[in-house]
Amino acid sequence: MKKFLVLSVLFLAMQSPALAETVVRVVPKAVWFSYHEQIMDETGMLAGAALRLEHRTERGLLFGIESEILAGVLSYNGH
Repeated sequence: MKKFLVLSVLFLAMQSPALAETVVRVVPKAVWFSYHEQIMDETGMLAGAALRLEHRTERGLLFGIESEILAGVLSYNGH
């Protein structure tokens, strides 16, 4: 499904040179993860990047897709 959406956005972007704007953003990301239940706790730092593809047509329609990947080490305390 994700491949279909990416291909659809790229197809729309290539249709006409008159289309207004296509922007690709790669943003570094860091997240403090904290999850608690009655019998367990999980905490830690996750780091990675977010990728966003945006396309605005000459009529003002905005199409976008975003994805992110995070990795890190979590501390688990529980039963």
